[in-house]
Amino acid sequence: MIPVDLDTVDEPVLRLIRPRPFRWEDVGLDQIAISYDRPSDTLLVHLFGRSLPSVSVPVERYLYALVDPESEQIIGIHIEGFLTQAVKEHSDEISILDHAELRGITPFEVRALQRELLGSWQPLPDRANAVRALDASRDKKQAVMLLLDAEKARWELLDTTAA
Repeated sequence: MIPVDLDTVDEPVLRLIRPRPFRWEDVGLDQIAISYDRPSDTLLVHLFGRSLPSVSVPVERYLYALVDPESEQIIGIHIEGFLTQAVKEHSDEISILDHAELRGITPFEVRALQRELLGSWQPLPDRANAVRALDASRDKKQAVMLLLDAEKARWELLDTTAA
């Protein structure tokens, strides 16, 4: 047997993270990145882009805050069981999937779920779709605001103090 030198691994240090609310004014429309993975039923909303390191801090049941581990600033949200739990409690949250990168589910399947949960849905004429595409960034921010508003009773997401 050949002796192998292994690097020692430090014991992990548990640390209490207290997520600090973010200021909505600091969120740029082009920074918001939303993704949904159907096989794991997980929704991720990155408010300041995907490049920032983050940890998921449990808030309640299916809801987690994505937090910068250094500053403890909330930089997004993470929802496990998005369709099986969150949307059953707040059906309007399903509208955020219109702005998400989808994995394991098609836009057609999303529309069918939206129609089932929210009632009738009428496809827009091509011209209306083109106009809607121009407002996609604004719509994305409104969809995120709707999601945050639905979950705000569970935790303090936003810093409402003046700059």
